[in-house]
Amino acid sequence: MYNEFIAIIEKDDEMIGILPIVREFPELTDQGRTIKECKANLADAISIMCARDIHAESA
Repeated sequence: MYNEFIAIIEKDDEMIGILPIVREFPELTDQGRTIKECKANLADAISIMCARDIHAESA
């Protein structure tokens, strides 16, 4: 299964990092020192969120 999500990535000057916002997962929080690291962390977090949702639906 393939899903596509849009992330808004913003620089956070206070934490000196990059923060993503994903409309489909407003509770999701993650960050990275670079955009590349932020995207990798975000992909992992979305995978975990999707797996959690699938598991909750089958319970």
